[in-house]
Amino acid sequence: MRILPLAILSAAFLLAGCASDSPTSTVTAGTGVRVINAFDSSVEVLVDDAPMRSGLASGALVEISLGEGRRTVQVRQVGGTTSSLLVTVAAGRVSTVAATRAMGGAMALTSLADSNAVVPAGASKLRVLHLAAHAGEVQIWRTQPDYQTPIRWAFPVTYNSIDTYYQSTPGTWEVRVWTDTNLYRPGDARGWLTALDTARVTVAGGAKRTVVILDGAGGRVRLAVID
Repeated sequence: MRILPLAILSAAFLLAGCASDSPTSTVTAGTGVRVINAFDSSVEVLVDDAPMRSGLASGALVEISLGEGRRTVQVRQVGGTTSSLLVTVAAGRVSTVAATRAMGGAMALTSLADSNAVVPAGASKLRVLHLAAHAGEVQIWRTQPDYQTPIRWAFPVTYNSIDTYYQSTPGTWEVRVWTDTNLYRPGDARGWLTALDTARVTVAGGAKRTVVILDGAGGRVRLAVID
């Protein structure tokens, strides 16, 4: 799929942006459950009533190795309520769930299973999820294997609001995120040079991947690549 850019940047501009990239978290799949804390405060993680992780900070994630079968994942707000979700663990796969802030401020546990988007042969797909509870609106731009000029992902991008796959040829996608939406208004890609984090994701033909935006240190945001 070829998408016309919203802003045209020179090749020199692109090369300058690559110099200031920060590292990105990447999670390698095994067999089990991945829990992302996209809530405002620390949580405790249990599986089938057995404690697995205490004090999981906002913006952090944990991968728990488990045997195959149906498991009850429980996330407990420290000093607060518990949310539960039934998850089927399959061999060689990690099921991802996120503790998010629901309407009214309560905590909710949600599966991040993809939308069953079909990837045609000879194509790749990528989606971005905004799970940074403290970040508010952000800007996301990307390049994709068949188009190397930065393209705005979507607008507006607010917490827990984006679940859209884009399609391209197989190869490397690059995603950049920043939070300054006053200086760099939608359609202005100058923030590409000062992005808070960058994710480079190589996606094979017929495959799809997910990038999540999480709270980082010092009020920043960071990107994590998950399956």
